[in-house]
This record gives sequence, C-alpha cells and structure tokens, in this order.
Amino acid sequence: MTEGKRVDELAALKEIAVTLNITNDTNHMLDAVLRKLLEVTGLTTGWIFLMEKEPGYTCVVDHRLPPALSWGDKEPMCTGSCWCVDKYWGGRLHNAVNIINCKRIENAIEYKWGDTEGIYHHATVPLKAGEKWFGLLNVAAPGKEHFSDEELALLTAVAYQIGTALARTKLFHAEQKRAELYAKLGDASKAIGAVTELQKIPCTAVQQIGKHFPWAVAAFFLKEGKAISLRALHQGESVKGEWKAVTAAESGPVAEAMKKGKVRRIEAEAGQELSLPAAGIASFRSAAAVPIRLRGQTPACLLVTSQKASDFDETDLEVLQS
Repeated sequence: MTEGKRVDELAALKEIAVTLNITNDTNHMLDAVLRKLLEVTGLTTGWIFLMEKEPGYTCVVDHRLPPALSWGDKEPMCTGSCWCVDKYWGGRLHNAVNIINCKRIENAIEYKWGDTEGIYHHATVPLKAGEKWFGLLNVAAPGKEHFSDEELALLTAVAYQIGTALARTKLFHAEQKRAELYAKLGDASKAIGAVTELQKIPCTAVQQIGKHFPWAVAAFFLKEGKAISLRALHQGESVKGEWKAVTAAESGPVAEAMKKGKVRRIEAEAGQELSLPAAGIASFRSAAAVPIRLRGQTPACLLVTSQKASDFDETDLEVLQS
C-alpha cells in the first residue's frame, strides 16, 4: 500500500468515525456511513442487514442496488437466505470475506429478475462489538471478483466502528425506552392504586395496561387452590371481567410462572402463532407471563401478548415486574 493510499484510508476512517457519532438514529447513521465507505473505496453498491432471531433479518439501508435486486420494493433483499446470512446465523462468519457465489445474485440470473449491472460477487463482513453481534455489511462493484487483503482489512475496521456505534445506539434507545415505559407505568399504577374495591383490581389492571402499553392482550389470572381462573381480559378495545376456569395446560406459560415464581417468556416458531383458546385469548407470536407476588406467594399472574416476534426484551420484563 502506498503512503498516499494509507493516508486516504486513515482520513476516511476518521470521517466515518465522526459520522457514526453525530446521531442516534440508526438508519440515518448507517445510510451516511455506507455512502461514505463507497465513496472512499470507489465501490458502487452496498447494503447492510441487521439480523434478528433466525430466520429474521432486515435490509435497513442500501445504495445503488442493480435492478435485479431492487424490483418489487427490493423483495430479493427482504426474503430468503444466502451464504453470508447462513454463515452469520451458524456462527461461522468472523472476518471480512469474499463471496464467490452470491445466492441472491444467482437467483436473479436464474429467474431473470433483471440486470445485475455486472455485479456477480461481493465482500461481506460481520458487524459486531465484543460479544454482541448486530448484522452484516456487504459491498460490491461491477466486474469486481476479488477483494484484496488490504481492502478486506479496511472493511473490517469500518465494520468494527459500525458495530461499536450500534452497541452505543442500542443502549441509548434502551434507556430511552425504559424512561418512557416507567412514565407509563407510573400513570397506570396511579389509576390502579385509586381502586378501593378489591374485586375491581383485575379489570382496572388490564384496562390500564391496554391503555398505556402497545401489547395486544393483557390478562389477569388468579390461583385458587390447585385451579387457575381468568379474572379479567383486555383484548382489542374491550375489557371483560368474566370468571373463566382453565387447566394448567390451557393457561400456557401462566401456570409455570406461578409455580416457579419467575417470569416466563415464550415465542412462536418462525411463521407460526400461539394461542390460548380456552381462555379466549387470540393468537399471538410472543408473550410474557409475570407472576404477582404477595407475602412470599404467587397468587396471581399477568399475561401480556404481542403480534410481533421477540417483542418482550429485558426492559419490558423489568417494567412488568415493577
């Protein structure tokens, strides 16, 4: 590498570092950094995947995708798997590498999705910070079949900066979310605390949760000897206070949460949904059952559900247990 080239790369890394630290808006930050990286390297095309629990991922930003990959609102980048994604989920992608055969581009050629504009290969590098993994950075250029060790080293350095910035913004958004949820919890707790009739607490509790939080369902269960009964249900826009007996098996995670005195979080498999028909609870993709402790016992349990996968993180559970 020439001295001039080295100076240019150091200047580029400095510019990218500045860009990464001027905003906590993840998409804006990634878009700006991707554009700067392509400008500095002379590459033309790039995209970034943020990874979720397998098989979920999102192409959050891209630049100059060829028509073969951008048709149908970029459908080829939003569905299916490929070598780099599979390696990421399998824990086998640790450094920047050349992708000799890109499955998405191969599909584009095979099924005649459109012009690839001379792009047949790309480089990929994982976005991580320490033990935390976030996604993938991919870059390409027409006719480019190989990335040198120097080019891969630069991509690795940039990816490390991006991973560190993603860790910072994730922490920022988690703290912001925590503050917002505790503010909502304060409003809900105030309304529940104003109830003077014990039998009205279940309905008031689920009504307040439905009012202040974004979850699809809130249900209040009570343990009565060895039996479990649903005492209140907020679903859609309505609140029902009907008593309904359910078995341990029919209550899903509720019985286990009560038995162990610990929060039970469940998620449906990819493409599937869960439901608790005996309790009249509509289908959902994720849920959290939170035992309510009183004098060392767990006489009740709150169940909340969501139509989104993996919708209950540690911040949500912290607030629910407060």
